[in-house]
Amino acid sequence: MGVRVPSILVVGLGNHTHPYTRHSVGQLLIASFAARLGVKLREDSSLKSWIAQKEVDIIPPYPKGHTPKRDVLPLPAKRINIILVKPKLLMNISGRAVALALKAHIPHPEMPNPVIVIHDSLSHRPFSVHARFGGTSNGHNGVADVISRLNGPGFHRIRIGIGRPSSSAPYVGYVMEPLDKAEREWWGGPGEGVEKAWSAVEEIALQFAVPVQLTSN
Repeated sequence: MGVRVPSILVVGLGNHTHPYTRHSVGQLLIASFAARLGVKLREDSSLKSWIAQKEVDIIPPYPKGHTPKRDVLPLPAKRINIILVKPKLLMNISGRAVALALKAHIPHPEMPNPVIVIHDSLSHRPFSVHARFGGTSNGHNGVADVISRLNGPGFHRIRIGIGRPSSSAPYVGYVMEPLDKAEREWWGGPGEGVEKAWSAVEEIALQFAVPVQLTSN
């Protein structure tokens, strides 16, 4: 009998009422991932979100510093069920949607913290992707609410750089401004920006994935 394929939530934070703003770049990427996977996000009112899922195979990279010879076969693929989540709740209360989706789709995870939260980051330059595990909200209200709803910061995050305002203008106004044309195309894909973000998702997901050919006795 084959081993059950584990699942991982990939959540994009934002305000669906204000799409294409800097604060909603996480949700823009969820839409880009859905297009990349060929799936459609469907509303689930019970989970306060739009949801889509698909099993994907990921080829693990060779260890850093190791250059395989031409005739060496790639490493065996691993399989994971990716559950894309776009919360309907506004940013500052989106943690409830994350908790509901986790309880509904992964009630008994085989490994702890099968959650990746994608969100905007003022601390990183535009067009950049930065993954981390845990840590504080650093003033991001959406992340703070997820931390509260999941009873701690023990989940993965992918921070999407949006930079800071060039003047002393309030951050609230800056994050609610529309992404400029280049940023919207970068994260709206298909293209290099979406691939960079997706690579970060795959790197985290490999920790939870199982070998495709693995069978149990």
